[in-house]
Amino acid sequence: MSALSEVASNKDFVKGLYEAFGRGDAAAVLASFDSEILWTYPDNVFYAEGSPFRGPSEIFNKVFVRLATEWENFKIEPIEYIAEGDRVVVLARETGVHREAGGSVDTDTIHVWTIREGKAIEFFGLPDTLAFSRAAGLV
Repeated sequence: MSALSEVASNKDFVKGLYEAFGRGDAAAVLASFDSEILWTYPDNVFYAEGSPFRGPSEIFNKVFVRLATEWENFKIEPIEYIAEGDRVVVLARETGVHREAGGSVDTDTIHVWTIREGKAIEFFGLPDTLAFSRAAGLV
């Protein structure tokens, strides 16, 4: 496989992850993850407690469940995909309403994916912690 087709396929793979997430198809998203996927946020990020998370089950329980239960209408809308080798960077918009505090979030985010052999092996997220904290009534 040439480097160009590898980049295109990784980009398409990641696009498919966001499409499945947008449909609420967590099973498809989790099936795209390597069994040892590493999901990381910087220490100051809203959902960093316990990060890094390892494996689809831990990511589902400690990230996806929180997003589904703590936020109403939470959405990630990809704006641009940038692919280079096994990395795909996604510039996106995150929106939602915090169920308990009632605050809204509408902010930019950056996600960095590493794809190998047709599976996501790493995710690094850079959400706007201040925006999420404000929406949740924490600041």
